[in-house]
Amino acid sequence: HVRSALRIEAPAFDLLLRTLSGSSRIETRGAGIAAPPGYEPVLTPAQRSEVEHFLAGLAANPYSPPTDRPLSAALLAYLAERGDVEDAGGGVVFGAAAFSEMTDRVRAHLQANGTLSLAEVRDLFGTSRKYAQALLEHLDALHITRRSGDLRTLR
Repeated sequence: HVRSALRIEAPAFDLLLRTLSGSSRIETRGAGIAAPPGYEPVLTPAQRSEVEHFLAGLAANPYSPPTDRPLSAALLAYLAERGDVEDAGGGVVFGAAAFSEMTDRVRAHLQANGTLSLAEVRDLFGTSRKYAQALLEHLDALHITRRSGDLRTLR
């Protein structure tokens, strides 16, 4: 987000981050940045309530999480940084525990059967095509699975 807002090309932005990190002005945390180093965000009561409601919705429907009330990008990034959620993209966010379980079950299926289709994932989790596709595309992006036609295999 910062790089886009500053309209800086990736190589120049990476150099800027390394320079600022080396001077103790900022701290990089995975894909995030903290300024000043050691900064920890503090949620307002309204934000805490929003986060609690969002996480409760994820827990209630772990394989078909609600997408009708998305969190702001900042709150979603906060939860992802804390390890509470996994953003699969396209507005689909899974709770971290559900995502871990789903990943394990996909791996187990692939180890036992060799391939996996979107329809099989949908049936495996009793969910819709929307969520199965988001899960599989995210697993592809994480280099856990590889798409070959309509099937997935382990990498």
